[in-house]
Formats: sequence, C-alpha cells, structure tokens
Amino acid sequence: MALFDKADLRAGQSVLIHAASGGVGMFAVQLAKLAGARVIGITSGRNIDLVKSLGADEVIDYLSEILVPRSKMWTWFLTPWGATRRPNHSV
Repeated sequence: MALFDKADLRAGQSVLIHAASGGVGMFAVQLAKLAGARVIGITSGRNIDLVKSLGADEVIDYLSEILVPRSKMWTWFLTPWGATRRPNHSV
C-alpha cells in the first residue's frame, strides 16, 4: 500500500485520505491509525459517521467544506491512485 511503500507513514505524521469511505479508503483509515498517524478522512456527509467509526480523527465533508485552508494539517495525501507528500514538508 502506498501509505507504507511510498510514504513510509510513521506514528506522529498526519494523513489526508481521499474517498475514506470507499473500498480502499476504509482500509487506509484503519491501517494509518494502527501505524499511529493522525487521520483526516474526506467523504460525503452521509458517510461521516462511518469514517469516524473506522478511526479517523477528523472527517471533512467534501460537499460542504473547502479543503485549501486545511492544507497545512497533513503530511501525506492518499488517493486511490497513490500517496503524495505535502510540498515543503519535511518527513
């Protein structure tokens, strides 16, 4: 999984997981929490409780919130296509 193969996710880092209520996202939320990361999940409003129950520390409803102001809150961004480190952020 990209969180560990590419990102080398570690305890104390934070990860923003896109599609956190999807098939891959649900596993990613749980695995990131097991690794000791702070998890921020992105989903629609109807799935907020589901993503919280999987262990997310915070959930963003992409239909009602703008993500740009929160861009400094995460170290890694996981999508179903891979992981990306936030620019200008040391790991």
